[in-house]
Amino acid sequence: MRLSNVAAGQKEAADAIGLSQIDSLRFIILPQGLMVALLSEKMMIRIEDEIGEERISRIWKR
Repeated sequence: MRLSNVAAGQKEAADAIGLSQIDSLRFIILPQGLMVALLSEKMMIRIEDEIGEERISRIWKR
């Protein structure tokens, strides 16, 4: 998980509402970073599934 994937605007927003660095990590940056990591992992699984389906359909057409 890369925390740099969380938009810089989110970090600025946490500063603007007065969250401490720990609170901004806890409530904003880590949850969104986790979401980015999970979505990218899901996307990779979906791509692998689609590739697998394509291979199966090619074999089936033979």
